[in-house]
Amino acid sequence: QLKYVLVVGVTGGGDEGKGTMIRNTIGMVSGLPPDCKCHYVVCNNEEGHRVEMMHCWEKFCAIISSMPQTGPEGFEGNLRKFFRLWVEDTKNMRLGEVGGKVKQLDPGLLSRLSGKTTLDKIKKQYSWGSFGAALDKLQVAIDALYEDLSTNYNKFTPMTPQLDFVRDWIPPDRKITSLRMHFTSRAKPMEDERNIMVQHVAVGTWYYKVPEDAHASQWLELRQDAREMIYSQADDESDGRRKVPLRSSHGKAGGLNF
Repeated sequence: QLKYVLVVGVTGGGDEGKGTMIRNTIGMVSGLPPDCKCHYVVCNNEEGHRVEMMHCWEKFCAIISSMPQTGPEGFEGNLRKFFRLWVEDTKNMRLGEVGGKVKQLDPGLLSRLSGKTTLDKIKKQYSWGSFGAALDKLQVAIDALYEDLSTNYNKFTPMTPQLDFVRDWIPPDRKITSLRMHFTSRAKPMEDERNIMVQHVAVGTWYYKVPEDAHASQWLELRQDAREMIYSQADDESDGRRKVPLRSSHGKAGGLNF
């Protein structure tokens, strides 16, 4: 009777970097139920607003896209089998080993976190070695994540502050799995902390305007035209458009609302 199942993992900067996100996402994807009749949605909510986190997420999704469809269990069966092993390789990793304060990953941890160790195991334990060339794309995708995690680990570039960054992943063929993936990072404009945090638009608040006849599907598009409320700006809504704060809630709770 469910329309979808949504699992959300939040990263907010500080001690939460790429390794934390990948570890958590492996766990979330591994929860994909067998024979799921509704969409199983995994959403990474990046409150740190960092470019490299999004690129790392895209490389992770490339691994999912590269799962072989060979064998009796097909794409989703192979996906669940791979992630069942992968989560066992990564579930006990601590922040002190993969967190945001780590400068360089231990080589053994890097192999496990990137999926290299899991691929070696599954070839032996489940005879994936017989898949041959069907594993070539998966190997390339795992190598790309390995390279990403081994280069400039936890060195980040801020995204354009006033813009949202949203990415979606859908399977190569929509019918082969119920899994869907999303990356969301809401706008994080520079706002003076001395201003009172309010639910309406005040001076110093970044906001966007919403027409009375706007549809919910236009929401992300309308947020792209954000601006800052300044003293000399007339505070009226005579044009029929409501002012809405870009960040009406702060912290991780606000990210979950987004």
